[in-house]
Amino acid sequence: GGARGVTAACALALAKAAHPRLVLLGRSRVDVPEPAGAGADETSIKRALHAADRGLTPAELGRRATAILHAREARANIAALTAAGSEVRYLPVDVADAKAVEAALTEVRAVWGPITGFVHGAGVIHDRRLVDKTPEQLRAVWATKVGGALALLDATAVDPLRLVCFFSSVAARFGNVGQCDYALANEALNRLAGVEAVRRGSAAVVRSIGWGP
Repeated sequence: GGARGVTAACALALAKAAHPRLVLLGRSRVDVPEPAGAGADETSIKRALHAADRGLTPAELGRRATAILHAREARANIAALTAAGSEVRYLPVDVADAKAVEAALTEVRAVWGPITGFVHGAGVIHDRRLVDKTPEQLRAVWATKVGGALALLDATAVDPLRLVCFFSSVAARFGNVGQCDYALANEALNRLAGVEAVRRGSAAVVRSIGWGP
Protein backbone atom coordinates (compact mmCIF):
# COMPACT_ATOMS: atom_id res chain seq x y z
CA GLY A 1 0.00 0.00 0.00
CA GLY A 2 2.96 2.30 -0.47
CA ALA A 3 2.12 4.71 -3.30
CA ARG A 4 -1.27 6.07 -2.27
CA GLY A 5 -3.24 7.12 0.78
CA VAL A 6 -1.99 7.34 4.33
CA THR A 7 1.01 5.08 3.67
CA ALA A 8 2.30 7.44 1.00
CA ALA A 9 1.78 10.43 3.30
CA CYS A 10 3.85 8.74 6.01
CA ALA A 11 6.50 7.74 3.48
CA LEU A 12 6.77 11.40 2.46
CA ALA A 13 7.34 12.43 6.09
CA LEU A 14 10.00 9.72 6.34
CA ALA A 15 11.63 10.91 3.11
CA LYS A 16 11.79 14.50 4.37
CA ALA A 17 13.24 13.45 7.73
CA ALA A 18 15.78 10.82 6.75
CA HIS A 19 16.03 10.55 2.91
CA PRO A 20 16.03 6.73 2.87
CA ARG A 21 15.93 4.63 -0.25
CA LEU A 22 12.29 3.62 -0.56
CA VAL A 23 10.76 0.63 -2.32
CA LEU A 24 7.02 1.05 -2.75
CA LEU A 25 4.92 -2.05 -3.27
CA GLY A 26 1.31 -1.62 -4.35
CA ARG A 27 -1.40 -3.17 -6.48
CA SER A 28 -2.01 0.01 -8.48
CA ARG A 29 -0.14 0.31 -11.75
CA VAL A 30 1.51 3.62 -12.52
CA ASP A 31 1.64 3.17 -16.30
CA VAL A 32 -2.10 3.15 -17.04
CA PRO A 33 -2.72 4.60 -20.54
CA GLU A 34 -5.03 7.63 -20.75
CA PRO A 35 -7.37 8.51 -23.62
CA ALA A 36 -6.96 11.76 -25.49
CA GLY A 37 -8.76 14.63 -23.82
CA ALA A 38 -8.86 13.10 -20.33
CA GLY A 39 -9.23 15.92 -17.84
CA ALA A 40 -8.50 16.23 -14.15
CA ASP A 41 -11.67 14.74 -12.70
CA GLU A 42 -13.47 11.41 -12.95
CA THR A 43 -16.32 12.72 -15.08
CA SER A 44 -14.05 14.13 -17.79
CA ILE A 45 -12.00 10.93 -17.80
CA LYS A 46 -15.14 8.86 -18.31
CA ARG A 47 -16.21 11.13 -21.17
CA ALA A 48 -12.83 10.70 -22.85
CA LEU A 49 -12.92 6.93 -22.35
CA HIS A 50 -16.44 6.77 -23.79
CA ALA A 51 -15.42 8.86 -26.79
CA ALA A 52 -12.52 6.50 -27.46
CA ASP A 53 -14.61 3.34 -27.07
CA ARG A 54 -18.39 3.66 -27.08
CA GLY A 55 -18.76 -0.04 -26.33
CA LEU A 56 -17.60 0.30 -22.73
CA THR A 57 -20.21 -0.38 -20.08
CA PRO A 58 -20.78 2.09 -17.22
CA ALA A 59 -19.11 -0.34 -14.82
CA GLU A 60 -16.04 -0.66 -17.04
CA LEU A 61 -15.88 3.10 -17.49
CA GLY A 62 -15.84 3.44 -13.71
CA ARG A 63 -13.10 0.84 -13.28
CA ARG A 64 -10.87 2.41 -15.93
CA ALA A 65 -11.38 5.93 -14.63
CA THR A 66 -10.49 4.79 -11.11
CA ALA A 67 -7.34 3.07 -12.41
CA ILE A 68 -6.28 6.30 -14.16
CA LEU A 69 -6.88 8.40 -11.04
CA HIS A 70 -4.97 5.91 -8.86
CA ALA A 71 -2.04 5.90 -11.30
CA ARG A 72 -1.95 9.70 -11.30
CA GLU A 73 -1.95 9.79 -7.50
CA ALA A 74 0.83 7.21 -7.33
CA ARG A 75 2.99 9.09 -9.85
CA ALA A 76 2.49 12.37 -8.00
CA ASN A 77 3.47 10.75 -4.70
CA ILE A 78 6.56 9.15 -6.22
CA ALA A 79 7.60 12.53 -7.62
CA ALA A 80 7.09 14.14 -4.19
CA LEU A 81 9.19 11.46 -2.50
CA THR A 82 11.98 11.99 -5.01
CA ALA A 83 11.81 15.75 -4.54
CA ALA A 84 12.10 15.21 -0.77
CA GLY A 85 15.45 13.53 -1.26
CA SER A 86 14.72 9.80 -1.45
CA GLU A 87 15.61 7.37 -4.20
CA VAL A 88 12.38 5.56 -5.06
CA ARG A 89 11.50 2.31 -6.79
CA TYR A 90 7.89 1.32 -7.40
CA LEU A 91 6.98 -2.32 -7.96
CA PRO A 92 3.41 -3.44 -8.73
CA VAL A 93 2.99 -6.27 -6.21
CA ASP A 94 0.06 -7.67 -4.26
CA VAL A 95 1.48 -8.00 -0.75
CA ALA A 96 -0.82 -10.98 -0.10
CA ASP A 97 1.12 -12.91 -2.77
CA ALA A 98 4.09 -14.25 -0.80
CA LYS A 99 5.99 -15.43 -3.89
CA ALA A 100 5.60 -12.05 -5.59
CA VAL A 101 6.83 -10.24 -2.45
CA GLU A 102 9.87 -12.51 -2.22
CA ALA A 103 10.68 -11.98 -5.91
CA ALA A 104 10.32 -8.21 -5.59
CA LEU A 105 12.62 -7.94 -2.58
CA THR A 106 15.17 -10.25 -4.21
CA GLU A 107 15.22 -7.82 -7.15
CA VAL A 108 15.67 -4.87 -4.81
CA ARG A 109 18.53 -6.50 -2.89
CA ALA A 110 20.41 -7.08 -6.14
CA VAL A 111 20.47 -3.31 -6.71
CA TRP A 112 20.36 -1.71 -3.27
CA GLY A 113 21.48 -4.40 -0.84
CA PRO A 114 19.69 -5.66 2.29
CA ILE A 115 16.29 -4.44 3.45
CA THR A 116 16.60 -2.50 6.72
CA GLY A 117 12.93 -1.89 7.54
CA PHE A 118 9.38 -2.11 6.27
CA VAL A 119 6.04 -0.38 6.77
CA HIS A 120 2.98 -2.52 6.00
CA GLY A 121 0.06 -0.23 5.20
CA ALA A 122 -2.00 -2.28 2.74
CA GLY A 123 -5.62 -3.01 3.55
CA VAL A 124 -8.93 -4.11 2.07
CA ILE A 125 -12.38 -3.45 3.51
CA HIS A 126 -15.70 -5.18 2.82
CA ASP A 127 -17.91 -3.49 5.38
CA ARG A 128 -21.11 -5.46 5.94
CA ARG A 129 -22.96 -7.14 8.75
CA LEU A 130 -21.50 -10.54 9.53
CA VAL A 131 -24.57 -12.36 8.19
CA ASP A 132 -24.13 -10.57 4.86
CA LYS A 133 -20.39 -11.19 4.40
CA THR A 134 -19.13 -13.86 2.02
CA PRO A 135 -16.18 -16.17 2.80
CA GLU A 136 -14.31 -14.57 -0.10
CA GLN A 137 -14.68 -11.10 1.44
CA LEU A 138 -13.49 -12.36 4.81
CA ARG A 139 -10.48 -14.02 3.21
CA ALA A 140 -9.58 -10.89 1.21
CA VAL A 141 -9.54 -8.68 4.32
CA TRP A 142 -7.49 -11.21 6.30
CA ALA A 143 -5.10 -12.06 3.47
CA THR A 144 -4.13 -8.45 2.77
CA LYS A 145 -3.54 -7.44 6.39
CA VAL A 146 -2.24 -10.59 8.04
CA GLY A 147 -1.12 -12.60 5.02
CA GLY A 148 0.73 -9.51 3.78
CA ALA A 149 2.46 -9.02 7.13
CA LEU A 150 3.57 -12.65 7.23
CA ALA A 151 4.75 -12.47 3.62
CA LEU A 152 6.90 -9.44 4.43
CA LEU A 153 8.33 -11.06 7.57
CA ASP A 154 9.16 -14.24 5.66
CA ALA A 155 10.69 -12.33 2.75
CA THR A 156 12.93 -10.30 5.09
CA ALA A 157 13.93 -13.17 7.38
CA VAL A 158 17.60 -12.82 6.39
CA ASP A 159 17.67 -9.01 6.38
CA PRO A 160 19.02 -6.81 9.22
CA LEU A 161 15.69 -5.15 9.97
CA ARG A 162 15.77 -2.10 12.25
CA LEU A 163 12.12 -1.15 11.72
CA VAL A 164 8.94 -3.24 11.54
CA CYS A 165 5.77 -1.15 11.36
CA PHE A 166 2.19 -2.29 10.82
CA PHE A 167 -0.76 0.00 10.11
CA SER A 168 -3.50 -1.32 12.38
CA SER A 169 -6.78 0.35 13.39
CA VAL A 170 -8.63 1.53 16.46
CA ALA A 171 -11.32 -0.91 15.27
CA ALA A 172 -9.04 -3.70 16.49
CA ARG A 173 -9.72 -2.69 20.10
CA PHE A 174 -13.15 -1.08 20.02
CA GLY A 175 -14.82 -2.67 17.00
CA ASN A 176 -16.82 -0.91 14.32
CA VAL A 177 -20.15 -1.60 12.68
CA GLY A 178 -19.71 -3.94 9.72
CA GLN A 179 -16.01 -4.47 10.38
CA CYS A 180 -15.77 -7.72 12.32
CA ASP A 181 -13.23 -9.08 9.80
CA TYR A 182 -11.27 -5.83 9.67
CA ALA A 183 -11.15 -5.64 13.48
CA LEU A 184 -9.99 -9.27 13.65
CA ALA A 185 -7.23 -8.77 11.08
CA ASN A 186 -5.93 -5.60 12.72
CA GLU A 187 -5.89 -7.11 16.20
CA ALA A 188 -3.92 -10.00 14.73
CA LEU A 189 -1.38 -7.42 13.52
CA ASN A 190 -1.21 -5.99 17.04
CA ARG A 191 -0.52 -9.42 18.52
CA LEU A 192 2.01 -10.21 15.79
CA ALA A 193 3.82 -6.96 16.54
CA GLY A 194 3.97 -7.94 20.22
CA VAL A 195 5.59 -11.25 19.33
CA GLU A 196 8.07 -9.57 16.97
CA ALA A 197 8.99 -6.92 19.55
CA VAL A 198 9.89 -9.59 22.09
CA ARG A 199 11.72 -11.72 19.54
CA ARG A 200 13.81 -8.86 18.13
CA GLY A 201 14.51 -7.03 21.38
CA SER A 202 16.64 -3.93 20.98
CA ALA A 203 17.70 -4.83 17.43
CA ALA A 204 14.60 -3.24 15.88
CA VAL A 205 11.81 -0.79 16.56
CA VAL A 206 8.49 -2.66 16.21
CA ARG A 207 5.19 -0.80 16.13
CA SER A 208 1.55 -1.48 15.28
CA ILE A 209 -0.22 1.85 14.84
CA GLY A 210 -3.94 2.00 15.71
CA TRP A 211 -5.16 4.47 13.10
CA GLY A 212 -8.37 6.36 13.82
CA PRO A 213 -9.55 9.77 14.98
